[in-house]
Amino acid sequence: MNKIKIGAIGVGGIGGHQLRVASNNPDLFEIVAVCDNNVDIAKRVADEYKVDWHTDYKELCKRGDIDAVIVALPHYLYGEVVCYALECGLHVFKEKPFAKTLSDAKMMIDSAKKSGKQIFLAGQNKFSSAFIKAKEIADSGQIGDVFLTRGAIIYRWGGAIDGVWSWRGKEELSGGVAIIDAGWHILDMVHWLRGMPCAVYATTGTMKGAPKADYDVDDKAVLILEYPDGGIASIVSCFITLPGEMRVTLHGVNGCLDVNGGNLTFMIADKVQDVNIPKQEIDPITLQMRHFAESIQSGTESPVANTKRAYEVMQIVDAGYRSAKEKIRIEI
Repeated sequence: MNKIKIGAIGVGGIGGHQLRVASNNPDLFEIVAVCDNNVDIAKRVADEYKVDWHTDYKELCKRGDIDAVIVALPHYLYGEVVCYALECGLHVFKEKPFAKTLSDAKMMIDSAKKSGKQIFLAGQNKFSSAFIKAKEIADSGQIGDVFLTRGAIIYRWGGAIDGVWSWRGKEELSGGVAIIDAGWHILDMVHWLRGMPCAVYATTGTMKGAPKADYDVDDKAVLILEYPDGGIASIVSCFITLPGEMRVTLHGVNGCLDVNGGNLTFMIADKVQDVNIPKQEIDPITLQMRHFAESIQSGTESPVANTKRAYEVMQIVDAGYRSAKEKIRIEI
């Protein structure tokens, strides 16, 4: 098949990393152009790949010689930029979260449907061997009905501690952090393993975890999710402390599954079961990028990174913030 010709919008941070992943797969991708509103970054990255550079995303999207774009931007820009790219006939690989608001998410979905192009939402943990195996076991029914789910994402982001928040520390630009940004990773995984909840209760507290820094966003959050089958889940998200943790535990009536980083424990009653987790020969971020290419080439929307799933996680995020603000349980 023909290589997918790629442009990248926002290449100073994670967007630059995703671009590098694409360039490391020359059998699938050809880098054509990059865009960043910082001229120095745009020129530097363009020089690295020996491609054209832009500071206006519209110029890149209108070139006519690219098939898809990698988009990694401040949350408040996603609706505008993604919709424009889709209108220009481009597939979109975008960083999480799906959007800053539900209305932006709906706008992007409508634009994708109208254009016939795909939006692929990044979330690399779904390409981790341990999580894939956990999903397989959970779907098999071996642990029985899941009555309790626990999820946690905890790490220490130096930018927060040092006060280098930029747009992320302003709620009007980012929409938040602990739930919508850091928390997206764990909410995405719990949704993938457990499905859609019917109600959410959340709190973000009032004490600042980084008191010397200037920010007005959530730096920690606890969410309780209720499911139609009567099960519940607890989610903890915090990006300003240690020790780090990325964990999902499913407690079923017959046994439990615990995924902690790249480790998986599977128990039936109190007996640990042997689990064969395939060795991760290719890192999850690379597998994710290759899956994006396969989705475009096959013309089939990704089963794990599609807009339906992304919108449902966005609904959980939205309900979480409304609950924290109004101090009430929110039904979805």
